[in-house]
Amino acid sequence: MTSTQETPVSVFFGGDDPFTVYDATIHITDRIIGGIPRDPKLVEAWIRLKAGVTSEEEIQHRLKTYIGGLEHPPSFDSALIDMSNETAAETKTQGFHRNEYGQVVIEGRQLKSMLKESANICWPSGTTKFGQYQSKTQKSAGKLVGGKSAKGFFAERVFVSPDRIVIADDITDVMVSVGHIKDWKEQTRSTLGKYEYVEGCSFSFQVNVLDDCVSWAEWERLWRHAEQNGVGTMRSQGHGRFTLTEFASRSLPLRSGPLS
Repeated sequence: MTSTQETPVSVFFGGDDPFTVYDATIHITDRIIGGIPRDPKLVEAWIRLKAGVTSEEEIQHRLKTYIGGLEHPPSFDSALIDMSNETAAETKTQGFHRNEYGQVVIEGRQLKSMLKESANICWPSGTTKFGQYQSKTQKSAGKLVGGKSAKGFFAERVFVSPDRIVIADDITDVMVSVGHIKDWKEQTRSTLGKYEYVEGCSFSFQVNVLDDCVSWAEWERLWRHAEQNGVGTMRSQGHGRFTLTEFASRSLPLRSGPLS
């Protein structure tokens, strides 16, 4: 639901904050590729499936902002289809979200997913447990117990803000990609896809870490992998790789970047 009211403030605002905030900036070394369908009908299906939204009013609002460009929340009608045709080479184009000013944005959840993926690769499930503690029971006193896999640990303790991050005022261009799929007859067919991309952009965001529970050495390993693994769509083709140019704690001056 959308509202014109100011954002509410937590009743605990100003108290002791359990989160350590890191300011991060990344520079895309080549291209970051958009993977959101630009066809309004496909966007609506994508919102329902990926974002888990069921409210029709919220779906219409997201549809407007994802495609971008309208001043008033529209109904799902021909106006959206016309606008989609204007903002993409064709309705099959994959692209980016837009904010109310038409700027290109990615969502904080995409960056959190990137961190979870790299954590899962750097410390595969079953090899390392994060968050273990010393048992106080008589039977196993002093032994390390508990803990979670890296992916689960990061999912519960590491958060990215804001929810929508501006990466550019507009896309750089639209690229054509040739793919190959097998149909129901197991015959290989070629497909053409169009993808919006932004080239060589830099953008900043915050990483909020509960109790500063990730060591500097662990951050370095994770970010080194993430730089090579990339962010966005078509990472398997080498797109979305970046350089982390800043990773600095606001409260811990000794733990500041860039990583060396």
